Amino acid sequence: MFHIIPRRAIEAFPLGFRSFNLNPQILFSHNIVNPAATTATSIALQRPQFPTKTTIRNATKKAGGSSNNGRDSAGRRLGIKVWPGTFAKPGNIIVRQRGKKFLAGDNVGMGNDHTLFAIGAGVVRMTKSKKNHKRNVVHVIAESDST
Repeated sequence: MFHIIPRRAIEAFPLGFRSFNLNPQILFSHNIVNPAATTATSIALQRPQFPTKTTIRNATKKAGGSSNNGRDSAGRRLGIKVWPGTFAKPGNIIVRQRGKKFLAGDNVGMGNDHTLFAIGAGVVRMTKSKKNHKRNVVHVIAESDST
């Protein structure tokens, strides 16, 4: 659409307003109803042409939320290492445990992390605790004693 604005009005506006298209061919185009009404003091202004179609790029993947899970630690490899009835050398680890599920008996020592280890050579035996029947007592019986 074209608007006819007097030149004095255009000069009164700031410089940025004059950036409209001031093509003289537009002055006498077929859009102006009466070209004879156009004088030297008036000018036809055309609004700047913007692209009519804009393209919007959409995401190809749905945005996934972040999770606070997804971490795990390796297993601690706890449990019985030398089973009852098997021979144990001095220093062999018999049981790795958390807490005192197994108690140290004859020829068995306990480490700082409650690991049970053999003090002397012999065969491993397990008996129930007299105070607490849920706990086992681990013994290493020397070969000379077992015969």
